[in-house]
Amino acid sequence: MSQQILRSASSLNRRQFGAGMLGLAAAAGFSVKPAIARAAQSATPVASPVAGGTPMLAVADPDASVLYVVNTDTLVVTGIVEDVVMQTHCGFLPTPDGLLYLVDDIGSRLIAIDSTAQIVGEAAFEGYPSHIATDPDLRFMAIGTDNADAPIVIVDLSSWEARPVPLTEAGEVGLALTSNPDVLLHRNDVSNQVESYQLDEALGGNVTPASTVQIGAAGHGEAYDPATGRFYVATDDGVDVISLDGAELEYVSTVPWETADRAGGRAYFHRLNADGTALVTYLANREAPEAEWGTWENDLFMVDTTTLEGTRTPLGNGYLFRYALSYETALFTVVHFDGDVTHIVDLATGEVVGQVPLDPMANAPVDGIAPWEAENRTTAITPDGSLGFVTQGGDGIIVVIDVASQALSSTITVDSELGYGGYLGVFGTSDIVFDLIGR
Repeated sequence: MSQQILRSASSLNRRQFGAGMLGLAAAAGFSVKPAIARAAQSATPVASPVAGGTPMLAVADPDASVLYVVNTDTLVVTGIVEDVVMQTHCGFLPTPDGLLYLVDDIGSRLIAIDSTAQIVGEAAFEGYPSHIATDPDLRFMAIGTDNADAPIVIVDLSSWEARPVPLTEAGEVGLALTSNPDVLLHRNDVSNQVESYQLDEALGGNVTPASTVQIGAAGHGEAYDPATGRFYVATDDGVDVISLDGAELEYVSTVPWETADRAGGRAYFHRLNADGTALVTYLANREAPEAEWGTWENDLFMVDTTTLEGTRTPLGNGYLFRYALSYETALFTVVHFDGDVTHIVDLATGEVVGQVPLDPMANAPVDGIAPWEAENRTTAITPDGSLGFVTQGGDGIIVVIDVASQALSSTITVDSELGYGGYLGVFGTSDIVFDLIGR
């Protein structure tokens, strides 16, 4: 990984990741309220999602220590969770039982909220978190942290008991959980390998891996497909594909970032589409100096999970932060001083089928100055792909996109600024595109 990319990642951690790996939220200029020590409470999450029911939009503003819940039919704020600083590097993890899991930065706790904005479970843990993941049966949640004594915490979602896994030299923890059998997968970027652990043994203190396999350097970005047992890891070389049989790991292939017609950049974040037929991400080529961020190239990158062939499609220059998936459509929002654009991608063909220009942000990044201290945007989409949502960072506005007409249709205003774009996610229905890792 180049030093330029490392510097860019550090800047993102300071700002976009809710104080990220560089310190507490207050150190990033967040106006946070004092944290109150919380013990893990015993609770059993209960939700009654309705298939085809109304998805809810979670709108987090870590700067303001608040999370709003918006009805996507009425576009009205129906609930507020206060005194929560959503940890954006861990992301949101919506589940088919209607709940939304996230990490509260100032409370050092995993929490679950329902569609009425009620916290229905929480578990405190030690260390600064980096990733969260659940198993297909929704029995456990794994949390990766920087706690040297126990860098992984497993939360039993029936009791909300948090138990440590005392690995050594874990690095910046990437992880996944499987069911039947219960296996913990750990991406270790210190030794450049993926490790598997029988979950019950790891919780009992036996942290000898059941299996290991080497991967490329600078691993960051994971996806797991329980239907095929494949684990996908982004590295400097491309997407390393690993198969899992029980707890036995086997290297399958590496899908390079380069294609016949495009080169440069890599991904640090990827997702499987709803049926697992494609891995979806973007490649950011940030070799140019930070002040020249407007020249950074962004490509859609999709991997056919059957043939393990990758394709690249240009998404325009500028700054791109994550993206959103529905069953058939993906949205990618690119920030540029000449105008911000949300790109609409047909996941069946991998083609960009539309572009929606966005109104400018009041404190948008400008040419010639690194973008990190200016405002940014985040993106979400309903499971059916009908509505897209893009924040207007610093202005307290969420823009609503009618995806079919490829046009802006409305706006949602909240009572805080949504500094640096805040964070968005859709939950509250069993129809979500279920992802086992926080996004």
